[in-house]
Amino acid sequence: MMGTRPLSLRLSGAHLVWALLIAATIPWRKGVYYEGGLDSVVLAKAVLSIVAMVLAMHLHGARPAHLGVPAAPVVLVVCYLAVTVVGGYAHQTLLPAAVVAVRVVILCVTVSLLYSTFGPTEMMRSLVHVIGTLVWCGTLTGLPSAAKGRLAGGVPPINPNELAFLASVCLFWLLARMLQGLESTLDILTAGGYAAVVLLTGSRSALAALCVAIVVMALRATRLSRRSFGILSFLAPTLAYVAFGTDLLSSVFLRGGERGITTLSNRTIAWDAALTSHRDPWETWFGAGLAQKKIEVPGQWWTTQLLDSSWISAIVQGGFVGAIIVAGLCLATIVRSMTAPPSAGPLWLGLIVYLCARAVLESGLFDSSVSFMVLLTTALATRAEWPSSGGEPTDLGERPVGAGAERVSAPSASR
Repeated sequence: MMGTRPLSLRLSGAHLVWALLIAATIPWRKGVYYEGGLDSVVLAKAVLSIVAMVLAMHLHGARPAHLGVPAAPVVLVVCYLAVTVVGGYAHQTLLPAAVVAVRVVILCVTVSLLYSTFGPTEMMRSLVHVIGTLVWCGTLTGLPSAAKGRLAGGVPPINPNELAFLASVCLFWLLARMLQGLESTLDILTAGGYAAVVLLTGSRSALAALCVAIVVMALRATRLSRRSFGILSFLAPTLAYVAFGTDLLSSVFLRGGERGITTLSNRTIAWDAALTSHRDPWETWFGAGLAQKKIEVPGQWWTTQLLDSSWISAIVQGGFVGAIIVAGLCLATIVRSMTAPPSAGPLWLGLIVYLCARAVLESGLFDSSVSFMVLLTTALATRAEWPSSGGEPTDLGERPVGAGAERVSAPSASR
């Protein structure tokens, strides 16, 4: 039985599940969005998702002790998906809307199984390990792209904004360890590497959201080691000089000059069209389904445009009913993360604030994506009922105690 095997072997199964889920959600084709039908890519992603879910079921069944899965986040996600399917039916795009909704359901089931099997901290640790490997593979193979302007992933081919997001998730894990005084020298160096990746991608939305989230999560710091305090004392004036004495940040935020400003202006055109265009009552309240990634933009020389905002996408895909549901999920997660145990509160608070802030200018938070998996993990974690003994670790530096397992020190998150 897997429940009697060493803890490291059981965790390798969690790593494999996350790797399959990420492979099934990251884009395989640039600029191509699912609008219905089946092809080799759609089928391959479906197979990977189902294999990941089956493996998660096996891991769950092989472990004798489980954590209860909080119902509220799962129920809200299912309600949102149901609303989008109703919207897709009213918009006469039922099949593609239902297909995307089923893909999200598979993600939801798989993440919930991992939560019940390993607990929120351990499942997040394994996710960070997988994402970190992906980030460094993409960064090292994509370095030539940085010479042309923005760092993008080489293998796998990840676009700059998504690479910045993945690096930020890993950075939050390491910063949370630092805010608890649990960091190692390797953690500090690796955190600096992730921060450099975010800067090299030139992702303005990721950098702005990262700065906001770091300030917020620092308010929940529990303890700092002397080393971390010394590093932060050195970094504070250094960052102030970089921000106000050099053009590094301005070169990122003002990237592209007038063209960069036009990009933001184009986004607002799509947002205005989504909020003011005439739609029938069904589409207004229930949206047009999760497959709706573009919107018509009247009065422009182009006819359609990507929404480029998860919040605007929620209104278009799920209507006002769907937008209220996901906004309630995020708001409840923020509130719960502010009252979560000090041992993990900074991590979950930083992640949810980052996800919500980034969602203003980036899409995919409420879709079949890595960002949705991080959101659901955070939502489940903040509603966890923390056991008095066994089960979930008391901080980010311990492993859980399972059947036949001994309490051991956790490896560095950057390994």
